[in-house]
Amino acid sequence: MSLSSQNLFTTRTTAPVDIKGAAKTAAPADVKKATKCSDIRSDAEKEAVASLIPVMGEILTRLAKINTPSNFQALEKSEQITKFHSMTIAAMSIANYLKRLANYLDLTEDSLLYMLIYIKRIEMMCKLKFSEYTAHRIIITSLLIAVKFINDHYYDNRFFAEVGGLSLEELNKLEVEFLYGIDFNLYALDYQDGKKTGEITTYREEVKSFQQEMQAQQNSLNSQPICKLP
Repeated sequence: MSLSSQNLFTTRTTAPVDIKGAAKTAAPADVKKATKCSDIRSDAEKEAVASLIPVMGEILTRLAKINTPSNFQALEKSEQITKFHSMTIAAMSIANYLKRLANYLDLTEDSLLYMLIYIKRIEMMCKLKFSEYTAHRIIITSLLIAVKFINDHYYDNRFFAEVGGLSLEELNKLEVEFLYGIDFNLYALDYQDGKKTGEITTYREEVKSFQQEMQAQQNSLNSQPICKLP
């Protein structure tokens, strides 16, 4: 499976310049040199992730839209600019970006749930808003940290950077910034009577509920009669 070398952070406006520490739009490295490992997930795990990706994409897209100001100038007035900020909104949608990451990083259901938990933590602890200006960098960084924390086998930072459209140097800095931002608080579950409980369980239930709502809405649309115009 070859990776596209398109610039994932190509913007809808002119090329940005560095303003008050805002992250420049980054072109990905030559991802053709990356070697994809054998996928050791079970078929059930693959199916679970495939069904979860559209739901996660919708959740994150809605969250980003709520927090996105009208333009970068308005953003500068409302919050502190960080390494996670881009000066312009990425051309690749949040949903498609997440699909791309899932296609190449052999993600698990738990890694996606941990990603959501870490995004919430960085928002609460650092007042870093998840918006269309920060979404892509927050997603790739939180996912990298989640995969490292819960999986025994995972791709290294170089492969994550190549797939995510960032330089290795930038991703390394984002990872450190994120970890300090959440005070290295990576745990999200407890075990009681051999069962997973705690924050991870709550998030799983909420995502499942949202997924059912999405499916119900889709079924409702599909069942509506088609109006044929004369």
